Amino acid sequence: MELFFVRHGQTDLNAKGLVHGQLDTALNEVGKAQARLAGEFLKQEVFSKIFTSPLVRAKRTAEIIGSFHPLTSLIVDKRIIELDLGNMAGKRLKANPHVKEEVYKHPEYYGGERDEDFMGRVKSFYNDLKQLPQKSKILIVAHGGTYVALSKILYNKKLQIPKNGEIVKLGKFPYKISPIEPIEAPVQGKELY
Repeated sequence: MELFFVRHGQTDLNAKGLVHGQLDTALNEVGKAQARLAGEFLKQEVFSKIFTSPLVRAKRTAEIIGSFHPLTSLIVDKRIIELDLGNMAGKRLKANPHVKEEVYKHPEYYGGERDEDFMGRVKSFYNDLKQLPQKSKILIVAHGGTYVALSKILYNKKLQIPKNGEIVKLGKFPYKISPIEPIEAPVQGKELY
C-alpha cells in the first residue's frame, strides 16, 4: 500500500503561532492556496481513498485536494482528529518549550486527552488501513499530531511535523515530496477556490 499524508492548510491560529488541539477553525486564504497547490501537485496520482479528520481545516483541505480526484471517495474518520489539548487549545506554547513539552506529553493535565488514548485511536485507524488491498494508494489529510502518531506507529519515533499544506509520502522511509514554500495571501477580494 502507498500512503501519502498532507497536513491541513494554514488557519489564522497557525499564522499567529497558536495551537489548535481540537478547536475547529477554518482555513485562511493562504491555507486555501496551500490546499490547491497540494491538489495540483497530486493530481496525477490515482488514489483509492482519501481519508480526512472531521475538523473543518482538514476536511476543507481534503475537499480542495479531492476536487482534483472527482472519482475518489472522501471518507471522514474521527479517529484521525487532532490530539485534544483541553484548555491549552488556542494558546501560544512556543514561548516556553518546557510548557509545550509538558502539554503534549500530558494533555490530560489540562482537561485534554491521554496520549495513550490518542495513540490508540490512530493505531486503530492504521490497522484498518492495513486491511485494504495491497495495491491501494491512500491519501490522509489530517493534523500535525496525527502525523506524529503515525510516525511513532510506522517508524517507532517522532518525526518533524510537516508544514501546513506539505505532502509526505510514508513508506519504508518517509520523505517530503512537495516542499510548500510560504506563500502570501491573495489579493483581497479574489477567491482562490
